[in-house]
Amino acid sequence: MNPSENDRASAFNGSSYLIPSYSAGAGLTPSQRAESRKMALARGRDGKANACKILEKLIEMLLEVDAIKLYAQLCILDSLRRSNVSAKDTFGSDAAIEFFGALVTSLDPNVVIGQIGQPIIFDQVVGVDDLLREFARAQHDVGFAEQIVSTTDPDIDLALLLLSLEANFDRINGYQVHFDEISRRILRPMSDSGIRHFGFPPEIAIDLANAQTARLRANFHNLLSVIDSKLLAAHGRENLETKEVQSYKLKALIQDGYTEIDGDMAFELAQMTNLPLSQVEAALNALSTKLGSQSP
Repeated sequence: MNPSENDRASAFNGSSYLIPSYSAGAGLTPSQRAESRKMALARGRDGKANACKILEKLIEMLLEVDAIKLYAQLCILDSLRRSNVSAKDTFGSDAAIEFFGALVTSLDPNVVIGQIGQPIIFDQVVGVDDLLREFARAQHDVGFAEQIVSTTDPDIDLALLLLSLEANFDRINGYQVHFDEISRRILRPMSDSGIRHFGFPPEIAIDLANAQTARLRANFHNLLSVIDSKLLAAHGRENLETKEVQSYKLKALIQDGYTEIDGDMAFELAQMTNLPLSQVEAALNALSTKLGSQSP
């Protein structure tokens, strides 16, 4: 991979991913609140047309590239962003990536499979990320405007704003260790019925998710070691933190830091979890989102 000089230096532009269209803080005067509400309603009207145009662009781009690889690269970009930018400035990005995954699985499977292996350049990844950011903001503007159109109380408007953000863009499920334990206690009593009806105990979904995460992280960290070794040899330790070297490293991680669709995933996960292969295969088949299964 040889990123060109025209490639963007960073995938993180320093601004909040999702900017609420309405301010209703205690420090605003009544006239300021009224003006903010008026702007929110106007942005909601514009948002519908904007969202449709952005969606058309996203689908057009998807039909020209390896959509599965692009989705994986966006997941990596967002993971790096969330590791390097404050939570308030990344809020909503994971929901946008989730939407993009659904968009990929709404496409004709034959088209998606036919495009596997098509090259993707770094600017395309960042360009799609920018479009997803715009789409998320437009969708928020539309939804919020629809909620406040019948209200006159600014405090209710603020509550609706927070509820809208929570419902549509919050994907944080809490600390993983707590999430795992709560989920296991809920799912464990269903083990026998799960095996009888679906071929696997529902609880193993947690084990498989954790194993797949570990598998992807191992692949990513192996790539990171390779890139660091190459950069150290090429630039010396004293230059590793320069903007140019860090920019190259970011691009390399996003472009190459995904796991190719090869090998026997079910077999590998069964080995990692010590679960019966038949149960792993049944779980993956039941829980995977199939290409073409989502509505466009």
